[in-house]
Amino acid sequence: MINKKMTKLQEMKQLDYVGLLLYCSGLILLLLGFTWAQGTYPWKSSHVIATIIVGAVVLIAFTLYEIYVPLSQPLMPMKLLKIRNFAAVVIVGCVGQMVFYALNTLWPPAISVFFTTDNIKIGLMSSTTGISLALGEVIVSPFFKLVGRPNWQLTIASATLALFAALMSLVDQHQQALGIALTVLAGVAVGWIEAVAIIIAGLVVEPQDIGAGQGFFASMRAVTGTIACKLLKWDTGLHVIVL
Repeated sequence: MINKKMTKLQEMKQLDYVGLLLYCSGLILLLLGFTWAQGTYPWKSSHVIATIIVGAVVLIAFTLYEIYVPLSQPLMPMKLLKIRNFAAVVIVGCVGQMVFYALNTLWPPAISVFFTTDNIKIGLMSSTTGISLALGEVIVSPFFKLVGRPNWQLTIASATLALFAALMSLVDQHQQALGIALTVLAGVAVGWIEAVAIIIAGLVVEPQDIGAGQGFFASMRAVTGTIACKLLKWDTGLHVIVL
């Protein structure tokens, strides 16, 4: 938060250390459980189930702590989630990040199965998703204010992403160019979503809450993307290898 009336030492003393501990430990346990599943341990293993449940409980405790304990500088001001536009861009941004993680998870093994086993070629072709995301952000950002209507921008970008991601199911060993084109277009759509969502997330909250809001948004994108990546590896990994 922005508070020019406090010294850095005073701000450090008022940081939400309990909330930080609960949030970090809850996320670590939750993600550790998903990481273990179908890897180190099977999904039905007590290690996986207990870690995921404990992580979820700790995150619930963190939420209740942030809501009911009076804090001068909460780690996550829950009032932000009552702002409809902020909540909406967080959801849309997280979904876009989940699809982006899916592309990065499924596209490289698909390249090695369908097109080539050369590591250099696989690396170059796999880079299309990341480069296109950055390209989408660079293209969209200068025109954000000129175009306006961010709600329509997010709607069109999300529909575009859904379309090109769905069309990836048509790619086979004879359609390398189509696969590259679709990953580029889908990546640009993700970049479009990210650019608009990040800008809106900073505009709809109060100035003193920009840091907390953007930090929460970034954290949620990383968490949901990681969970989606793990679930995709578990659900489709064997099918991709068989193909």
